[in-house]
Amino acid sequence: MVASKTDQTKTRERIAAIVAGSGEITYDHAVSLLGDWLRIKSNQPVDPLMILPITGGTYNELVRAAADLVIGYGLTCNIITLSSEDPEKIDKILTPLASCMYTVDSPDEIPHALVAALNDAKDEGYDPYVILAWGPEEDAPDPFTEKLLVTAYDAGFPILEIASEGLDELVLPTEEELEQNLPSGKGERSGEAQETEPKEEQPDDDEQPFMRGLPTEGEPEEPLSHVLYFALQYLENYRNIAAWDVSELTSEVRAHLAQMRPDWAAKLNLGETKPTVPLKKVLSSVLEIVAAADLRNAALFMESFVDYCPLTLELALYIAQMPDDPEPAAQAASRESAQQIGSPRPKNDEVAVLCDEEGNIVALAGRGRPRKGTVRKIVPRDQVPTHLLSA
Repeated sequence: MVASKTDQTKTRERIAAIVAGSGEITYDHAVSLLGDWLRIKSNQPVDPLMILPITGGTYNELVRAAADLVIGYGLTCNIITLSSEDPEKIDKILTPLASCMYTVDSPDEIPHALVAALNDAKDEGYDPYVILAWGPEEDAPDPFTEKLLVTAYDAGFPILEIASEGLDELVLPTEEELEQNLPSGKGERSGEAQETEPKEEQPDDDEQPFMRGLPTEGEPEEPLSHVLYFALQYLENYRNIAAWDVSELTSEVRAHLAQMRPDWAAKLNLGETKPTVPLKKVLSSVLEIVAAADLRNAALFMESFVDYCPLTLELALYIAQMPDDPEPAAQAASRESAQQIGSPRPKNDEVAVLCDEEGNIVALAGRGRPRKGTVRKIVPRDQVPTHLLSA
């Protein structure tokens, strides 16, 4: 799992972003805009480095939203904090996850430290951005936000202001514009993660929503046991948030995973239950639930197409390449045992007879065991000697 994820990271767009500013913004709006910009729910998310000021004076709804995305999606982050403060008291979950922590002595040094950290990220190959909550007014909401804007602009970094509908690039007025008292302009909507190329196969506005189908060709990137493991994690958490009962499906996934990876059984507490439903049918049931969540997310964000999550795509690819499952061993054994209870009954045009060792019909079969030296068989009525039928 880790190796494959590392390989995918090498080809992803690397973006470093300062996320700060004291402009008014709600937590939910910040999560939505940042998630869209980072393409977190897309098939091609960026590889982000989030640079966050974790101090009492800068930790607001915007920074909290960015911190929760870091925690929830395992993103990389650097922290700027004050030497006089314990950042764990501000965000005790995020702080241990930080890959690097910059400490300054004065609040006035925070903007410079943020820009210095972004410059270091640029030297490491990241595309640098500053995501700033400025607010609706022309004037800065506070000295910290104004100083961060000026410092980042002087360093030549693009600045994206969080607006009501997206991220707009801020362009400061030139000296000539200031002399003429002209308003500063704003760039076009930045889109998601400042894409330089349009998304592939985006539907036109007049196309019906949710037309994108699941893949049926190609090779899965993860081993099937890993897909089953994450399916199990999804279902176990799903039981806590949804009204539907998926306990039987969860048990089947657990049984198939234990059969596939017995070395994981004890560590994951998989139990010793044998699967009773074919694997392909189990995966299909899981796919219905996971894909439904993707559809629901697309509907909530009013997106005209569905960005299926990696688990959905992996499930679809495995199902597409699987032949129809044979009957599970436990179920087949049960069925075979049931069939062996009692002797088979002949149809209307068949007769139960006794045959000798040479296969000759010697008598009609009655109840009970066949006589010694004979074998009970069912044969077509027209093969039975007439005298036996009339006897």
